Amino acid sequence: MAVCLLGVSACNTKKDFIQGTYVKSDKSEYGIARDTLIITQTDGNNYLIDFHVSYQAVRNGKVLSPHHQNDKFCASWDPSKEQLNETISGRIYTFQPDNNTMMLNAGVFYKIK
Repeated sequence: MAVCLLGVSACNTKKDFIQGTYVKSDKSEYGIARDTLIITQTDGNNYLIDFHVSYQAVRNGKVLSPHHQNDKFCASWDPSKEQLNETISGRIYTFQPDNNTMMLNAGVFYKIK
């Protein structure tokens, strides 16, 4: 019984961690990218993901004007896999509360609040 309760407790802790703001930055010789995800629970296992992207190309060593994009996605929590799944795009979000991070594809996002 104690093992079952511990498993349920760990599951709830991971689900409780989901809501918040996550950021990721990348820089190369070709550009600078900054991504921000704001995840909010709408009801039960359903979430809204507000995805902000900012990108500045670099040409001949000069940083060009920024480009911004904002998209909103719906996602649902899969308790058996402990992942958040976007319903349209199929993106899978995996959370690591111990590291204060979230994985999306090969990218690591850091939770800031």
